[in-house]
Amino acid sequence: MKRREFIFGGAGFLFQAAVQQDLIVRSPSPTDFETPVQLLDKSWLTANDLHYVRSHLPTPNIQLSNWSLTVEGEVNQSLNLTMNEIHTFKETNRTVTLECSGNGRAYADPPVAGVQWEKGAVGTARWTGVSLRDVLAKAQPKSAAKHVILNGADVPFRGVPDFVRSIPMEKAMHPDTILAYRMNGADIPIHHGFPVRLIVPGWEAAASTKWIVNIRVSEVEAGGFFMQNAYRIPRRPVTPGDTVDPKEMIPYTELNVKSIFTHPLEGATVRAGAAEGTVRIRCGAQVAERRRQRRGAAEVPDADFGQADRGVATKRRRETEGVSASRRHGPTRPGWRRVAGQGGRTPGTEGGEGWRPEAAQGGPRPAGRGRRDPRPRRRPARLRPYCNDLDSPEGKGEFV
Repeated sequence: MKRREFIFGGAGFLFQAAVQQDLIVRSPSPTDFETPVQLLDKSWLTANDLHYVRSHLPTPNIQLSNWSLTVEGEVNQSLNLTMNEIHTFKETNRTVTLECSGNGRAYADPPVAGVQWEKGAVGTARWTGVSLRDVLAKAQPKSAAKHVILNGADVPFRGVPDFVRSIPMEKAMHPDTILAYRMNGADIPIHHGFPVRLIVPGWEAAASTKWIVNIRVSEVEAGGFFMQNAYRIPRRPVTPGDTVDPKEMIPYTELNVKSIFTHPLEGATVRAGAAEGTVRIRCGAQVAERRRQRRGAAEVPDADFGQADRGVATKRRRETEGVSASRRHGPTRPGWRRVAGQGGRTPGTEGGEGWRPEAAQGGPRPAGRGRRDPRPRRRPARLRPYCNDLDSPEGKGEFV
């Protein structure tokens, strides 16, 4: 056994022991670990050992010497790819937020069965891999191909069915859908899908299959419990508790925006600041894609920041291509204006501009809908978060 294979053969035990020191253990096996909310704002990227873990079946023991990825089904050329062969495809990087569709289930009313996630089944990472589109192109899908079915190395146990999922061919061929083998610059930890996992930006995380060993191109979507029963929602609004015809259920894909306070924690008692009873807080939000909406900068609504001499509240914004949290929450209302930072970059933002309170910018911005973002809107939709870090050294602010 090679040294690298030996390391990953026992990495699951080491990883689990490490993360249990910081994460909330919802289930030791299958591994379900939640990130405490106070750790979500430590960095824009969630560290590998702080990123939440979701598994439906026990973590498999995988060795690269006998691992391969099979591509078959409605294709003209079946493939059986080793890791070295996967590395021959063009490498790409994507920064993507993954969120379990059950995040917040503990607060459901009426109660909902399943892992009782509170607020931390979410994390953002820099994923490195190859485009699924390039791999499928080599296999040459037939005209009948409509869905791509993905199966991992995890196996059923104790009556739990196999975790098999599928995505439509259009999503599989999207350039942002990738087969990832690195997470934040390191080989993907075993609990996060080593050696290869799917990353489907913009969709809830169950679509991003871990430990992939088989890709089947098909005329129909996957069968089985985890595609035909679980992770489905009514295609129309219904009253909680109502019975819905299975024919009226569709796969769960996009997620709504969620935002939380990461400090102070719920129920905490804090001392008022020196400036007339102010208290510094931090908050964050995850932004899900929405069709036909325009991009812009992001703000936390209804925020009353302190005077300019208390510090400027820099809005850390991460764009969501095809969507803007600010469009949904109203960034162009009076009291905010777009600014550029040193060298064309505002600290804590991407793209060289952001939003700041008018008190720090010398007067109100013009009335109306605001200036149009001059940057092109060519990039496709992905799931990305933004975070308003009021406690960062680049920009501080206070809620009164």
